[in-house]
Amino acid sequence: MEDNPLLLPDNKVVINLGNSNNPHHNSKFELPSQFIETISEIVKTKFSSSTSPEIGELWKITINPELTKNVADGTYSISEGALEIRNVKNGQFVGKAKLEKVDLDKYLKKDTSQVLSKVSSSIVSVAGQIQMAEISKKLDAIQETVNNISNFLWREKITELRGLNDTINDAIESLPSAHAYNRINDSIKDLIKLSHFFEESIEEILLKDIKRSFGADIIESFKILNFKNKTKNEYNQKYISDINTLIHSTTFLLDLYIQSLLLIGSCYQVISETKHANKYYDLAQSKQKEYNLKISNKLRYLFNILNLDQIDISNINSILSEKRLPLGFIDNLNNLETQFDRFHQTQLKLQNQISNTSIEYTINPNTLLEE
Repeated sequence: MEDNPLLLPDNKVVINLGNSNNPHHNSKFELPSQFIETISEIVKTKFSSSTSPEIGELWKITINPELTKNVADGTYSISEGALEIRNVKNGQFVGKAKLEKVDLDKYLKKDTSQVLSKVSSSIVSVAGQIQMAEISKKLDAIQETVNNISNFLWREKITELRGLNDTINDAIESLPSAHAYNRINDSIKDLIKLSHFFEESIEEILLKDIKRSFGADIIESFKILNFKNKTKNEYNQKYISDINTLIHSTTFLLDLYIQSLLLIGSCYQVISETKHANKYYDLAQSKQKEYNLKISNKLRYLFNILNLDQIDISNINSILSEKRLPLGFIDNLNNLETQFDRFHQTQLKLQNQISNTSIEYTINPNTLLEE
């Protein structure tokens, strides 16, 4: 952050994003000095000397920039915004002002578009870092299941994905170093390769032919324990086991695939390449819809489900839950449906992550108001 006498020593700007209840304290957030000076001038014109605060009193300045997205190139810009001032100690409302470009033009010493672009790109970058932190937590959770995965190549790729995630997070700590940007860009290339591997693995599983042996159904139905059991399973154990493996594997790999796409998008967002970031966020959304349909159609075929108005995992799940199937199988199907719901919620967060953003910093008002 640029030095400014109005900021308290060691003060950290607080970023509140519209999709998060947790404020993000960032000592590196670049709120340009011209922007702070603009706020100062507006505040000075609003309060007379008779309303000067007490010695030692602190004010919290909250800026609500309204960031609008340019759909054509994926960039964000500040159209206008609002300013609110409160007493830090008692929360008492001090005043407010509306920030418009015309007002900023009066005070800014540098080109307005450059200064506002710097603020908006910093907000977008911080939002990307917060998204990165959420992905890291998700990858840690995935790591807990790795020991149960027998496929060595999958295990190797998961380790590679987590290693790239660690490298990126380390690089973020070193921003804005040019070497840090290079490390992030190099990681993006490797992440794209990994995402292709996860997608190809999913396709291979879905193309695998699972055949039902009606002879096995008959043999199983005549087993002593099943002969008079009216609630016996409708399908033989091997058939259900093969489908269960398909569901479990696709659920696992799809999670890794979507997380890798979101990680690529977050990397681009951190380095303020929002056009590329939005490209991968949109790709993650389209792919989760695509695989929802592909997996649903696969299950529809395997269980001979007819007359389905809408083909998706939720509807397939509701139909299969009425059949006589092992509880473990239904649990795995529920997990798959939950995962698609989680993907949808993540996408909504990404779409709204910049909306209702606020920037907070604390000042000594006596310094601000003095001539």
